[in-house]
Amino acid sequence: MIVIAWIAGILGFFWLLFRFPRQTVLLVAVLAVLVGTGLWIYFTGTGADEAREREQVTATAVVGDARCDPAHPVLVTFHNGAARTLDHVSFMLEGRRPQHSQTVYSNFRSSDRILAPGESYGACWAPDSYGVGSADITELDWSARILAIAFRD
Repeated sequence: MIVIAWIAGILGFFWLLFRFPRQTVLLVAVLAVLVGTGLWIYFTGTGADEAREREQVTATAVVGDARCDPAHPVLVTFHNGAARTLDHVSFMLEGRRPQHSQTVYSNFRSSDRILAPGESYGACWAPDSYGVGSADITELDWSARILAIAFRD
């Protein structure tokens, strides 16, 4: 039954095309523009909202905080400034020598700590010894660069 409907639709389109060529081409062009505009609005609007929401989640990293013990000296603090509950964060913990751009230490980390909107959470992390090498951990400038975020639906 569906095949017959498709055949009838195609035959009807060709009949309109040969009987009223200008009007049919104009109708197809208008429909294509409307569908294209609708898809563009949908996809760009959704992506912009999501990007804005992701920018509201921040992460900072400092060393030498009193809350951290010497075995785990880097304090990474997350803040959820978004309107939705944060479910999971993947980030890169990076250490650089002061006044230098090259990374001395870099390691992928993740946290599954659930953060409600407006909530903050800090945890102390220990850099892997193989990644730091001979650098003094306390003298590096630390940062936490967010790579991926998952919100609760």
